[in-house]
Amino acid sequence: MQKKIFTLIFLTFLSFHSKATFTPVTLTGFNGDAIANGIGNASASTTVDVDGVNYAFVAQDFQATSSSPAPSYYLPTGGALTSLLTPGLGFQLASYSSNNVLRLSGSTSTTNTGTLSFATAQTAGELYVLCTSGSGNSTATITVNFTNSTSQTFTNISVLDWYNGTASVAGIGRVNTTNNITEGTSANPRLYEVKLTLSSTNYSNQIASITVTKTSTSTEILDVLAVSKNDVCTGTPTTTGITPSPATVCSGNAAVLTVNGVPTSAGITYQWQSLSGTTWGNIASATSQSYTTPALTAQAIYRCIVTCSGSSLSVTTNPDTVNVATSFTPPYLETFESIINDNDMPNCMSGTHVGTYIYTRSASIGNNTGNHTPGGTKYAAFRYSCQDTMFTPALNLTAGTTYQIGFWYNTDGLSGWTTLGAAIGTTPNSAAMTTTIGTPLSGPTNMTYQQYTGTFTPTTSGVYFVGIYCKANSIPWYISIDDISVNISTCAGTPTAGTAAASVTGGCAATNFTLSITGGSTGSGISRQWQSASSATGPWTNLASGTTTTYSVSGITATTYYRNYVSCSGSGLGDTSNVVTVNKYPLVYTATTSGTVCAGSNVTLNTSNPTPGATYQWSGPNSFSATTASAIINNATTAANGSYTLTTTVNGCTASQSVTVTVNPKPVITATGTNPTTCGGTNGTLIVSGLTANTAYVIAYTFNSSASTHNITTTATGSYTFTGMSTGTYSNISATSAAGCVSDPVNPVTISNPVSVPDPIAGSNAPICTGATLSLNASSTLSGVVYHWSGPNGFTSTTQNPSISNATVAASGTYTVYTTYQACTSNTVSVNAAVNPKPNANIYVSNSTTICQGSFVTLSVSTVAPGNTYQWQNNGGSIGGANGNTYDANADGNYRVIVNNASGCSDTSTVIPVTVIALPASAITHSGPLTICQGNSTLLEGPTGTGYSYQWYKDGSQISGATNIDYSAKNAGFYTLIVTGTGGCNAVSAGVTVTVSTPVTPIITFDGSALSTSGFASYQWYKDNTPIPGATNATLTITSNGYYTVTGTDAAGCTTMSAMALISTLNVGNLTVNGNDVNIYPNPASTMVHIDAAAKLNVQIRNLEGQTVMTKKAASDIDISGIANGVYMISLTDKDGNLIKIDRLIIVH
Repeated sequence: MQKKIFTLIFLTFLSFHSKATFTPVTLTGFNGDAIANGIGNASASTTVDVDGVNYAFVAQDFQATSSSPAPSYYLPTGGALTSLLTPGLGFQLASYSSNNVLRLSGSTSTTNTGTLSFATAQTAGELYVLCTSGSGNSTATITVNFTNSTSQTFTNISVLDWYNGTASVAGIGRVNTTNNITEGTSANPRLYEVKLTLSSTNYSNQIASITVTKTSTSTEILDVLAVSKNDVCTGTPTTTGITPSPATVCSGNAAVLTVNGVPTSAGITYQWQSLSGTTWGNIASATSQSYTTPALTAQAIYRCIVTCSGSSLSVTTNPDTVNVATSFTPPYLETFESIINDNDMPNCMSGTHVGTYIYTRSASIGNNTGNHTPGGTKYAAFRYSCQDTMFTPALNLTAGTTYQIGFWYNTDGLSGWTTLGAAIGTTPNSAAMTTTIGTPLSGPTNMTYQQYTGTFTPTTSGVYFVGIYCKANSIPWYISIDDISVNISTCAGTPTAGTAAASVTGGCAATNFTLSITGGSTGSGISRQWQSASSATGPWTNLASGTTTTYSVSGITATTYYRNYVSCSGSGLGDTSNVVTVNKYPLVYTATTSGTVCAGSNVTLNTSNPTPGATYQWSGPNSFSATTASAIINNATTAANGSYTLTTTVNGCTASQSVTVTVNPKPVITATGTNPTTCGGTNGTLIVSGLTANTAYVIAYTFNSSASTHNITTTATGSYTFTGMSTGTYSNISATSAAGCVSDPVNPVTISNPVSVPDPIAGSNAPICTGATLSLNASSTLSGVVYHWSGPNGFTSTTQNPSISNATVAASGTYTVYTTYQACTSNTVSVNAAVNPKPNANIYVSNSTTICQGSFVTLSVSTVAPGNTYQWQNNGGSIGGANGNTYDANADGNYRVIVNNASGCSDTSTVIPVTVIALPASAITHSGPLTICQGNSTLLEGPTGTGYSYQWYKDGSQISGATNIDYSAKNAGFYTLIVTGTGGCNAVSAGVTVTVSTPVTPIITFDGSALSTSGFASYQWYKDNTPIPGATNATLTITSNGYYTVTGTDAAGCTTMSAMALISTLNVGNLTVNGNDVNIYPNPASTMVHIDAAAKLNVQIRNLEGQTVMTKKAASDIDISGIANGVYMISLTDKDGNLIKIDRLIIVH
C-alpha cells in the first residue's frame, strides 16, 4: 500500500451537525486495504480485492505511472461520502493507505465474521452501515454490541451486488489490480446503506462495536466500509402538517399522505388515524412518515400522531381531507374530446407511464395515428416497446348484469404489436386486472379502425375498472385507441365458451379439486354446462349442478376428462371449451442402484420415473436420508450395505419401494522383502501380508519398469511369499480380490545385496593446461576395495590415483570409477576433467630490429584468438598499457610477450632484441646575416661528424649538387639540411629563412625649384656625380643647373641610384609656367593622362632604364593605352625647353 499521510477531512459533515444529527463513527478492526491509491501498480497499494476476481476500489489520486491518465470515476480525496438516499447522511472512509474494509468471504468462522469497534463508545438511535457485495448478492446478520455486555441483533440483511441495486453512493470507479485498468460509470460501482433502528430500550446504552456475520455461503464477498449514527430525538417533535398526493382522487384510487417538517433524529414514531363519524381510530400498521390510503370511493379524513421516543412527547397534525371524484354508471363512453393538453387523462382515467408509453393527443402525430369519433380530433395511443395499461374511471356495475365492453383501435401496419386486449378489476392497477375481456389480439396490423369487444358479468355489485393493455417490441411506432365504451348487453349469435382449467392436474382418491372457466360469453341468455368423460373424445355426460363458471369435484376415482358447454338462449347456438385432464395418482415408481461396488467408491440411488412436482424421501442404514430423485452415497464402506427405501409423494399421494446396496471390502495389505545371500544373487523374497487366509488374489507389482500380475492363494496366515527375487525396487504392489476390489498400493520394497559397497569419492586436479600432468584421485570408506577407472582414448586403470603425463586436449572428458569388494560392486561415479590448450605466443617482426632513433619496429603475436589477453615485457619487466596483440618497440631492449587464454593457460614467446641507433647532429649555423641584398649571398654551415653526409634543401626541394657541409645561399627561401650518419640514420635540421632585399630605383620629381624622391631609409644627393655635402634628405632645393642624381638606402642596407636629371634652365623667374601649378592626373592611369597647366607643355615619358617611350609637343591629353604596365618618369618642358616638372607616372591597364 502507499505509505503517505492521510488526513481525515470532516468539513463535509459540519453542516450535518447544524441541521441534523448524523455523525460518522471512527472505527477500528478493518481487515484489508481494498482502495488503490497513489502512483504505482494497484496491487502495490491494496492487500485485498472487493469481489474475489481482482477488482478493488480506486481513489482520486491513483495512477499506474506518473504519465497515466487519472481515473474518471473514483473515491474522493479525503474519503468523505454523501448519501444519495437519506438527506443529510454522510460517511467517512478509513485511510486509503491502511486497512479500510471489513472483507468477509466463505462460510467458515475464520472468514465470514468480523467486528468493527467504535473508537469512542457512544449512544445512538439509528446506525447506518455503508457496505456492498462483490460477485453476487450477500446476506448477513449484524449485531450491535453495547458496553454493558448486552446486544441487539438484526438478521436477514440483504446486501446487493455492487453493480445492482438502489445505491447510497454510486459512480465511484474500480480498478483491475492485475493490469491497472480502471473502469466505472456514473451509476457503477455502488455502495449501499443498511439502516439499523435500535430499540428504545437501547437508546441510553453505549455502543462498543458491531459484529457482522456473512450468512450466505456462495462465492460472493461482503465488504463493510463505514458506519454513521443518528442520535435519538429530544423534546417535542415539530411538524408542518400533512401533504396529500393528490388532494382529490378518482374513485377507486388511493392517495399518499406525508407528514412534513419532522426532525431527522432517530426515535421519531408515527401513528396514522382515520375519522369514523366523530371517533378517531388508529390505522393498523400505518406507522411510517408516509401513508397510502386504501382505494377510496368516498371522502375520508386522516391525521397523524408524531412521537419522540427519547422524550415520550407527541404532537398531532391537523386533519387532512381526501376528496373522491364521482364514479360512472353505464352506459359509459370516452371519446377523449375533453382533453385540453396532450397527455391529459380525461375524466378520472389513468394509466402506467403516461407521457412515455401511453399518450393522449389532440391531433395526428403521423404513422397512421388519428381519431375515430365522428367529428372529433382527439384520441389515445400506445407507443413502441410499451408493456402498459390505460384504465377507465370507476364504473358502478351490478351483479348478474352482462356488460358489453369495447374500444376501437388502429395500427401503423407494422409488426411488433405483440398483444392488445382488455381486462377488468376492482382497482386501477395491472395486478388487479384479473378477468380478461374478449379475446386478446396477437400481432394486429390493421390500418383502419376496428372494434375490440367482450362481455363481463360481475358476481358482486360494486366499483370496477376496465384496463386496456398493450405489449409491443421496438419495431412499430403507434397504435391508436378511441371510443372506449361499457354498455348493458343481451346475448345473440354464437357464444364463446372460454378456457377451461382444473385446480390440479391429478391426485389420489381423496383429492378434491375445482373446475373453472375464464373468458367466453356472459350476460343475459347465456347458460353453461360442465361435462365429463373417461376418454378425451367422449362420450360426454352432463355433471349435476354443473351450470356455473366454477364446479367443485370431490375425490378422484379414475383419470377423467372435463369440458364446458355454453349456449345462448337468444340464438340457440352454443360453443364447447377445451378439454381438461385430471389424473389419478400415484403412478408406478421403481427404485434402482448403480450396482455392487468396492469400498471407497460412490453408490448412486435412482428412481426410474421422476415426475415434475413429486417429492422424494430416501432412507437407509446409518440414518441415511436424501430428498432428491437421485442420491449418492459418497466413499461408501461396507457399513453402507443394506436396504434403502424411496418414498415418492405426488399431490399428496405416496408410494414406497426398496433397493439393496452391496459394498464389497477392499483388501488392505503390507509388503516386506529379504535380501539374497550373495551379491548379485537371485534368492531374495517378496512377502505380501494382511490378506484373508487360504483365499485367491491377483498380486501386481512393478520391477525395473516392468509390470506383472500373479494369481496366488494365500497361506493360513493370510500371506504369500514370492521367492527367487533379484535385487532392486518392487513398487505399485497391490492385491485384487475375487470381487474385483483393488487394495491401495503399499510403499515400495527394496531388495539389496548383502554387502553394501559405498560409492567412491572421485576427483582430479583439472582443469589443467596442455603439457601438464592430469591427476585422478578416488577414495572409499570401505577398506580393501579395488578401483576401476575408465576414460577417453581407451584409458583404463586399476590404480586408486592414476595420472596422465604431458596431457593433451584429447585427454579431456569424463572419467568414471567404481569399486568392487568381494563380488559386490559400487555405483559408478564420474569426474569431468578438462585439459585446456595453451595459447601460441610466437612473435612476428615487421622489419629489422635495428632501428634509428625516433622510429619503431612492430612486434605482433602470430596467432590471435578471442578471449586471449597479452602482456608485453622489455628486459623482463612488464610494459604498462602494453596489452594488445601488437607492440611498437622504439627503445633498446629484449622484448617478449606473455599470452593468457580464457581457460587460464599461458605461453611466453622467445625474446626479440631491439637496437636503437642515435641520430647525427643536424643544426644549421650561419656567419652572415639572413637578410641580404640582391646579388649578395650568405654562408650556411652544417655540423661536423665522422662518416656524415649532407644534402641541402630549399623550400622543401633538394638543391642539386649541394652535398657539402656548407652552402652559400644567394636566393631567398627556407633552407634545411639532412645529415646522414651511422647506419644510414638521417636527421633533419631546423630550417632557416634567407630573405633577399630587391632594390627600388629612386625616382626624382621636379616642381620647378626642388627635386624630391621617397621610400628609403636614407638618401644622398649628387651633382655632376659628386656627393652634395649634407644633401641627405628626400628633398633637395637646387640653386644651379647641372646633372643631378640621388641614392636611396633601404632598411636592409641595400643602396640604388636614380636616373640622372638634367637641370639646364634655372631662370625660374622667366618660366612661363610654374611647376607647382601643374597637375598630372589621373596617376596611376590606364588609358589617358591629362596635363592641367596655364599653357600647353611638351611631354617626355621614359622608363626607369632611361629609355624614352613617348614624346608629345604642346600636349594637354596623352593616350597611354599603348604603353606597358609599369613605373615611368614623365618630364614637362615649355616651348623654350625649360624644365617645368618631373614626376613619377604609374600605368596600370
